[in-house]
Amino acid sequence: MADEQNNDLAKTVELGELPIVREGDVLTVPKKEKKRRRGLGWLIALGVVIVLGVVGWIVGDIVARDFAQNFVREKVTEVFNLEPGADMDVTIGPGSLLAQALTGSIDSVDVSVPDVSFGAISGDLDLALTGIPLDTALPVDTMRVALAVPEANLSALSSYLSGAELTDISLVEDRVAIATEFQVFGFAVPVGVELLPAVVNGEIAFDPSVITVNGADISVEALREGPFAGIARDLLGQRSFCVGEYLPAALTLTDVDVVSGSLVVKLSGDGAALGGAGLSEVGTCPAA
Repeated sequence: MADEQNNDLAKTVELGELPIVREGDVLTVPKKEKKRRRGLGWLIALGVVIVLGVVGWIVGDIVARDFAQNFVREKVTEVFNLEPGADMDVTIGPGSLLAQALTGSIDSVDVSVPDVSFGAISGDLDLALTGIPLDTALPVDTMRVALAVPEANLSALSSYLSGAELTDISLVEDRVAIATEFQVFGFAVPVGVELLPAVVNGEIAFDPSVITVNGADISVEALREGPFAGIARDLLGQRSFCVGEYLPAALTLTDVDVVSGSLVVKLSGDGAALGGAGLSEVGTCPAA
């Protein structure tokens, strides 16, 4: 009973703290002031601007890459005298192209063109360029060119490999192997020669290194000084092939080697300008 009285007393005290309301009075509840959200609006606007800027940069970079690829494609077609619309794969190096353009140059470009012919040789052409200025009158840092001639295309080089009529041409390790036959006293004698490719006086040369006569190995000197000296004259005379007259003058033959089943001819155009005369004029061969 005492607890109930205490509760009633507590309620009375609490109610006593409330304002006295008389009949006819109108109660109003004050409205809370809304917090200003102007700062949040600015943040949203800034976020939208940043997003649009990023999207614009990405789109611009894509457009710039497409333009650069088309430019390189046209330039390679012109420099190497390719058929218009030739199959070509152009790869611009990693990173933002727009950011690179702001520095005045592109870091790297790689180009691959299948089935390209330069005189008697044909194969797949690969170009690798670094430090390419946007101003085509300025030199690139490096320009490396490689032409991979597959074994199947080596028959076109037969007259540069030997003075004899060849029955077979193949690639063995780091050498070019040729085979022929000679008639000796009415008998066909098979002869095989392994030629080591090299660059000599700016031309592709083939130097005899291993000789097999009727299955037996014989040295170059022994064949030249022995009873088959007449055969050796046509078979072993070092011959060379000049590729310079089919390529831009700015390209220099640097190496030739057998790699992965192809005769790979390597050239350098370091320091050449894409818009310079060195890439628009055809080179020459050394005087005989």
